[in-house]
Amino acid sequence: MMPEVEQVKNNPTEYLYANQLQALIRLFAMNSERRVVVVSTIYTGHILLRHLPIFKDYNPLDIDFNTEHVHPFYFDNRDLANEISTVIVPVVLNGHFSVAIWDKEDNTIHYYDSLDWTLNDETKQALIHAVRSLTGNATTIRLYHTNEGKHNEQNDGVLQYTCGIHAAMNAESWIFNNKQLYKPNLNIVQERNRMIHLLEKLTEDTIPRYTPFQSLNSNSDLANTSNRRQMKKYISQKRSNQDYCEKKQAKNTEAHSRKRKNSD
Repeated sequence: MMPEVEQVKNNPTEYLYANQLQALIRLFAMNSERRVVVVSTIYTGHILLRHLPIFKDYNPLDIDFNTEHVHPFYFDNRDLANEISTVIVPVVLNGHFSVAIWDKEDNTIHYYDSLDWTLNDETKQALIHAVRSLTGNATTIRLYHTNEGKHNEQNDGVLQYTCGIHAAMNAESWIFNNKQLYKPNLNIVQERNRMIHLLEKLTEDTIPRYTPFQSLNSNSDLANTSNRRQMKKYISQKRSNQDYCEKKQAKNTEAHSRKRKNSD
């Protein structure tokens, strides 16, 4: 088991890590019959991290998802020949997670936040840019407030940090429950345990087939080799993402040095 999964499991007030939220949504996408693209948490997360040295010159709007050089930034569950049906963006805010979901049927980004935080313009533009790069479509954002009854409010008592669980549930319900996200009898403890169980199984060498809204169990049929390979690749992606950004920074630094030298 990954140490951070065990940490979340053993501490009821521990929140999901960004890579865990990403892994869960990728699992859901892998099992969808439609083509679902999942944008990495690194995409929106780095909007908040530009003050760190390795992200100093990083701008999410520099990314064109149609190029072969941005593999750390998105996951595709189907052949490229298939038309994209859905784009899911796990959104990393300052100590909080939400989710944005674009659907081709209405060409709209549907944004769900279990705490109804305000979404700043920079993040809105990053979401619109991601969808446009992947689909070629100019789109708009529809923000939903929990009082509309479209998705559940994060009001979880002692489980104060379940925003990642809510974001994962919303993505899962969009894919497998006909876009119906609200659960009138939500048991957040049960849902948190189910998500942790999924994460535990995802860290094993053998990844069972996922059944929507059910925990994975060791007696399930094995998923196909391609899916197992994809998920194993994802588990090590956090390291490759950092390597990518470090190389990007080195390249930018070199370019700046050449520019200064030429100006001298």
